[in-house]
Amino acid sequence: MLGTAVSASSYSWTQRPFLQGWDDPSFHGSSQIPTPNLDALAADGVILNNFYVLPACTPSRSAFMTGRYPIRMGTQGYPVDIGQPWGLPLDIRILPEYLRDLGYELISRKGMIDTVDESVGKLFETLQEAGMLDNSVVLFSSDNGGTPFGDHSSRSFNWPLRGLKMSVWEGSTKVPAFVWSPLLKEKQRVSNQLMHLTDWFTTFYRLAGQ
Repeated sequence: MLGTAVSASSYSWTQRPFLQGWDDPSFHGSSQIPTPNLDALAADGVILNNFYVLPACTPSRSAFMTGRYPIRMGTQGYPVDIGQPWGLPLDIRILPEYLRDLGYELISRKGMIDTVDESVGKLFETLQEAGMLDNSVVLFSSDNGGTPFGDHSSRSFNWPLRGLKMSVWEGSTKVPAFVWSPLLKEKQRVSNQLMHLTDWFTTFYRLAGQ
C-alpha cells in the first residue's frame, strides 16, 4: 500500500500507502470496484480534492518518506527497480526513523484495491478491539496516477483528468486521497485546499511528538 490534509493541530497518528487512478475508488464515483470501507472513512473524514503527488512511484515515495522534493535528492527520474544500485542519499533519514526515535512501533501493509478496502475494514476492527481507534489518524492516498492501457493485465482510470502515470498532467499527479480520525476538529467535508505529498512528513512528525 501507500496511502495521507488538515492542519497538524487537528489529528494524531497512523499511515498507509499504495497506487490507483483518480476514478478507481468508488468514493470518486467508480461503479467498477466497490470500496465501501474506504467510502465510509472518506465520508466521515476529509476528502482531499486537490492532493498532488509525483508522476511515478519512486519520486512520490521518496518525497513522502523524507518531506523533500525529489529534485533535491536525485530521485526525480524513472522508478528504481529491484536490485538497482541507487536510491536515496545515505545521509538522509526517513520518516519511520524519526517516528522510531519518538517511541513508535512501525508496521507495513500492502494489497490491491478491493483487498485494500477489505484490509482497511479489518484494520479498523483490530484498532477498535485494541482500544487504539480513538487516537488514530488514517491517511489514504495513491502515489501516482494509473496506467489506462494496463500493466500486468491491470487497468486504472484517471477520467476526467488528462494524462497517465509518468506524464506531467493531472492524470499522473492528482490522486484520490482522504484523511480520517476521531481527532479531526472538522470532518465529513470535502477540502479543496491545495496539498502536496511532501506536506505530510512534518505533519506526521509534529503529531507524533505532541
